[in-house]
Amino acid sequence: MHPKSTTPRPRKNAAKPRTIRRGYIQVHWPDHPDAVGGYVWEHRIVAAAMLGRPLTAAEFVHHINHQRDDNRPENLQVMSRSEHRRLHWAETAQHEWSMKFAACKICGTVERPHHGRGLCGVCWNATVNGLRGYAMGERSPHARLTARAVVKIRERWANGETQQDLADEYGVTLSAVHLIVHRKNWKHLP
Repeated sequence: MHPKSTTPRPRKNAAKPRTIRRGYIQVHWPDHPDAVGGYVWEHRIVAAAMLGRPLTAAEFVHHINHQRDDNRPENLQVMSRSEHRRLHWAETAQHEWSMKFAACKICGTVERPHHGRGLCGVCWNATVNGLRGYAMGERSPHARLTARAVVKIRERWANGETQQDLADEYGVTLSAVHLIVHRKNWKHLP
């Protein structure tokens, strides 16, 4: 208690009944079976009440109007992970390639679906999963080019530009361009 007050002072680390995390509302319910750190996502509680049973870990709750804090039952839809991904892909495909990117950061394609972190599936597999602890591509401390520049060099060479002109423009050696266009270096890129 505060010395001049009869009411207890709130603790600094006291649990809040509701918090907002990444736009979603969390409810403090430490005894709930799905609680993480004492909190449960409110939209999952509402969806479970709608269905009259607990949600499984494989079930996702979609906000129909995309407002993450609007947890009215008529705004929630329970679906599988793949259905949820497909739904968001169909919605974003009408506008742009992904929610945050107009095209793949590396190859610039919009033909293949967005996989994650601004990359299409091919570039994702080649760069993120393909690293396996090795510094490849622009993550290498010796890299002078970005992955996007390498893809552009290959495209421009295929369209008839000379290797020497490309080397001069990008500030690398002729042999570096030769190895790039013949896929001896930067093999992980399309």
